[in-house]
Amino acid sequence: MKHLDIEKYKNYSDFEIQGYNSLYKDIYSEFESVSPEKYNLKLLLISDTHGSLEYDYDFELFVKNNNYDLCILLGDINGSDLKTILRFIKVEDIIAIHGNNYPLELYNLFSINDIDNKAIDYNGVKIAGISGSFGSRTNKYTFYSQYNNLKDMNALASSDILITHDASFKNNSYRVGLIGIDYYLVKNKVNYHFHGHLHNSYENIYPNGTKEVCVYKYRIINI
Repeated sequence: MKHLDIEKYKNYSDFEIQGYNSLYKDIYSEFESVSPEKYNLKLLLISDTHGSLEYDYDFELFVKNNNYDLCILLGDINGSDLKTILRFIKVEDIIAIHGNNYPLELYNLFSINDIDNKAIDYNGVKIAGISGSFGSRTNKYTFYSQYNNLKDMNALASSDILITHDASFKNNSYRVGLIGIDYYLVKNKVNYHFHGHLHNSYENIYPNGTKEVCVYKYRIINI
């Protein structure tokens, strides 16, 4: 894709949707198409449980009845949820990023591998993570401006799989999403993007071919 002058957007209001619509079109105007590779991985994805797992008796059965290689936490999972998760899932089989709720210290308290703003290697597959969501608050780990997200996504190491809490840019939604995600997916020719935040479950293919999976509560995906 063509070079993006990120500093151009430094003084943009986050709600100058017309400007970000233009950026969105620029991002997808030139790209190398992606055909998501098969990694022979079975992933357990969990997101936006908001304290519900303690009373979700189907969760134990779901975990016990499904084999998986790695569990990925996509944010907005509180302390009681983590206690429930760790009853059934080994901590060494979990990686995580934060949502836009709950203390940022939680994963450390439970010794869970937090990969916010990092890229790791899992059996030869590169997985990168970014926490938080779009918003006007100042805590950058929980709420992002579009400009700051663009900067962080530009600096994040390349990956095969991107995990985030928020969705990519949605120009007609009250949950606007983060345009830096789109930039990262195209720039790095990412195969898969997993996220939560929308309290909905769906799958989609981005214009460049990256597969998007939105998760609400928990699900298994084979890639």
